[in-house]
Amino acid sequence: MTQGKWFGTSGKAQVSIEEGIAKTIRVKMGDVLRFNVAGLPVEAPVTSVRKVDWNSFKVNFFVLMPPDALADLPATFITSFHLPSDRDRTIDGLVAQYPNITAIDTTPILAQIQRTLAQVIGAVQFLFLFTLAAGVLVLYAALGPARATSACANPRCCARWARRTNRCARCRSQSLSRSARCLA
Repeated sequence: MTQGKWFGTSGKAQVSIEEGIAKTIRVKMGDVLRFNVAGLPVEAPVTSVRKVDWNSFKVNFFVLMPPDALADLPATFITSFHLPSDRDRTIDGLVAQYPNITAIDTTPILAQIQRTLAQVIGAVQFLFLFTLAAGVLVLYAALGPARATSACANPRCCARWARRTNRCARCRSQSLSRSARCLA
């Protein structure tokens, strides 16, 4: 509770409202809200404002009213529960016995989300490896010409290489006779 008091077991019509929706619709403590419940008007003052953790998987509501205040009105009940996979046939029997029950199995939804996330993770990993390989290739390509054109600091070493390979040490041409043009 951020404001007011929880209504407890009171049967009097009163409302506890979530603070975010209260700010959005500009409702404050003591304001009277009117609801249409299956065509029947219900009025109740706001007696408390509460903070709700919407990140939890618990059933949460924007507005709560004491159950006794709504006892004579049409109602819908909601619940959630975990059923082990070896007992999933229990739902079929429950729905057959009570046809007004709507059962939503979240297992296939969660499985699809997990498959999609696995594909996204695989794609991101592939892109990472591709980018890493491209970076290595670019680095090798950038350093390759610098290595090939760099002159050796020791002129004797370059001259020995030129005699041994029969190539110009500077331009790497096939013939030593071209080296005069290269150095000019």
